[in-house]
Amino acid sequence: MKWVDALLFLSMATFWSLNYIFLKIALAFQGPFFILTLRVIFALIFTILLFFNRLGRPSSHKSILKILIFGSLNLTLFMSFWFIGETIVSAGLSAILVYTYPLFVVILSRLFLHERLNRMSITGLVVGFLGVIIIFSNSSISGTTLGMVLLVMAALSWASGTIFYKRFLSGENLWTVNTLQYIFAIPVVFAMSILTGGINTSEILNPTFLMIVIYMGSLGTAVAYTIYLFLYRRFKAASISSFFYTVPALSLLYGHFIISEREGLQTILGFVVISIGILLSSRSVVKEESINK
Repeated sequence: MKWVDALLFLSMATFWSLNYIFLKIALAFQGPFFILTLRVIFALIFTILLFFNRLGRPSSHKSILKILIFGSLNLTLFMSFWFIGETIVSAGLSAILVYTYPLFVVILSRLFLHERLNRMSITGLVVGFLGVIIIFSNSSISGTTLGMVLLVMAALSWASGTIFYKRFLSGENLWTVNTLQYIFAIPVVFAMSILTGGINTSEILNPTFLMIVIYMGSLGTAVAYTIYLFLYRRFKAASISSFFYTVPALSLLYGHFIISEREGLQTILGFVVISIGILLSSRSVVKEESINK
């Protein structure tokens, strides 16, 4: 990875890690689906403003259907599971469980992209999921099991979207794919916000809330997702995932200083074990990629 790619990744990791903290704050003002609706709307606006000259048309009608499927996995389902899960679970723990996603990427890469798994990959997967078990067995966070399950489902949905993009959409215009997934998501998540009664009209114009959703839609989504898709076009799906443990690490740090969250030692231990598993499982693919070059 060149220094430019590393800088892009660090920027993306910072933007995404702050999303978890700001979401926890925003949930005090609105329900999860309405926050998601505004995030996607602002993401669409900023994506068009930033990349209008680079937008193109999908190559075919089949591509539109593929983008719809990709957006459902990568955005609508993923963020719905995440946002609902974080109403139950702390921001730091939410980030940890969502970022088990690289473990699922390694498995799905083997199944659908035919990327090889060696002993280190398998060891990493075992270690990574052992970390998940450690977190789920933490008695100090009892009562949050449903939220944790939803967050793991979010991770699986995001991983599925990543593999789907890599296999079926990597040849499409990057900014078109990113823009259309927002367009397809808006009516779905807005309908869910209406059905769940999650709109607090008295807080819509609250300055703190507005600043949060604008941030999440701009840097936290439009810019970060563009970097994300760009990097996945340049690197193997599993290899880039080896660095994603930095996002929950930053979320834990920001959560401590911004909203005074305190995670227990067992949660931290689980995170460390998951991170080691991600490094082992993904680094083996990086090594193979370097040898093949």
